[in-house]
This record gives sequence, C-alpha cells and structure tokens, in this order.
Amino acid sequence: MFGWPGFVGGGCDDVVMSSTASADAVVVTASDRLEVLFGELAELAGQ
Repeated sequence: MFGWPGFVGGGCDDVVMSSTASADAVVVTASDRLEVLFGELAELAGQ
C-alpha cells in the first residue's frame, strides 16, 4: 500500500518550519568561534 510511511515518534509540522527562518541567522566562522573559545579559556586561566 502506498502512502506516508509509519514513523514512531513525534510528527513534523511543515507549516511551522519556514525556509526563511534561517535567513536572519548570523553566520559565524570557525575562526570566530575559536577566537571566542580561546578568549574564554584565557579568562578562566586568569590571564
């Protein structure tokens, strides 16, 4: 029989998920993330 496969778990509401939801997201590069990480590590080390 054809149709939607039966999945166990919560359903997905495609109306809620919008393709424009990520349009306003800030792009953070790996370099930026590392800079923040090392900055926080320096604070924890007391430098």
